[in-house]
Amino acid sequence: MTPTAGSRTRWIAEGLRRHRQHQGAAGGTVPADRLLRRPRFRRRARRAFIDRSTGKKGLYRFKRDPGKYLDQLIGSFGNKNLTVTDMVALSGAHTIGQARCTTFRDHLGEANINSTFAASLRTSCPAAQSTSTDDNLAPLDVTTPNTFDNAYYSNLLSQRGLLHSDQELFNNGSTDNIVRNFASNAAAFTSAFATAMVKMGNLQPLTGTQGQIRRNCRRVNS
Repeated sequence: MTPTAGSRTRWIAEGLRRHRQHQGAAGGTVPADRLLRRPRFRRRARRAFIDRSTGKKGLYRFKRDPGKYLDQLIGSFGNKNLTVTDMVALSGAHTIGQARCTTFRDHLGEANINSTFAASLRTSCPAAQSTSTDDNLAPLDVTTPNTFDNAYYSNLLSQRGLLHSDQELFNNGSTDNIVRNFASNAAAFTSAFATAMVKMGNLQPLTGTQGQIRRNCRRVNS
């Protein structure tokens, strides 16, 4: 079953609850919105911020430079005062959810992906673009696709990251040791994830008449 928006929120809240428990607080009785230190209803933008030159949103709004992609990722997150550890932890949200064939097709032909894993994905996402396969989905975490855990990082250790940006986190680069730590220590991941989520949630919040409070979190009010 594909995770819903509500179930994603519960998984994130569970990560935050574990973080509070780790710090010795009564996490089981603290609502998620209090953990985030913001009102339950948050003002949201009326449109997605997409870079027209790249077609990408948010922290990934840059043209990919082969050989420097990890540095670009680190720089993009750093521009928002998010650390390298924050970046790797937030990427762990890919422990749930799915991605379209168009987002990982090119990665299947790259050198830093497990060949057996790539071949299994090619059955539903062939190299040739096609309207009949472009929207086919694959789980971001092939091991436990519907569970919020640290299996995402174990997948990276065996070169089974679905997206190019995922596998870049473990590709003989500066973030390799962070990935190893999160793969072997679930508590370290959930603690870092909770900290990074709070930091990211407090980036440039909309106030006053800016944006809108959505009736449905997934779409702009009509």
